[in-house]
Amino acid sequence: MDRIERSKQKSTELFGNTDFFAFVTDPDFADILNHFIFGDVFYHGRLNDKQRELITLVVLATNHTLTQLRVHVGVARRMAAEWGHVVILKGAFTVIANPDGRAVMLPFANPALATAGSGDVLAGAIVGLLAQGLAPFEAATCGAFLHGLAGEIARRDIGEAGVVAGDVLTRLPAAIRISSRS
Repeated sequence: MDRIERSKQKSTELFGNTDFFAFVTDPDFADILNHFIFGDVFYHGRLNDKQRELITLVVLATNHTLTQLRVHVGVARRMAAEWGHVVILKGAFTVIANPDGRAVMLPFANPALATAGSGDVLAGAIVGLLAQGLAPFEAATCGAFLHGLAGEIARRDIGEAGVVAGDVLTRLPAAIRISSRS
């Protein structure tokens, strides 16, 4: 039985039917879940510094070269395929990758989103979409897009400096309205 099958089996034992089950986590909680709850099913031991850095990647610079952006997409695709889970590399031009090889790069490069708690707003947006029935890749893509758009609205309203996570959160409804009109 491969790693993905073992993780599905363990999830079913713990949570029952997991056909529609998904969760969103950060690297620290991923380590706790993997080791203490799932018994090292997803990966053995703790995430190493490189994996941790990739998961929590926040890129503040907006002058990426095309080569750098291709590297981000490639890294996200490899991580998603290896781990069998949707991967989000958050930062300027956030990349979302699915284990089947699909990947999306978002157009947002906004330093206003590089603020404490912004990742929590992103996670909440994704979880909300999962709860409404979207598949994990689609929820991650839509949630990250709405998060980026809300960040753009916050930057327009407040400026690049001084935006806090709550400012992004309160602009999510406006981002939803704008994207619904498209």
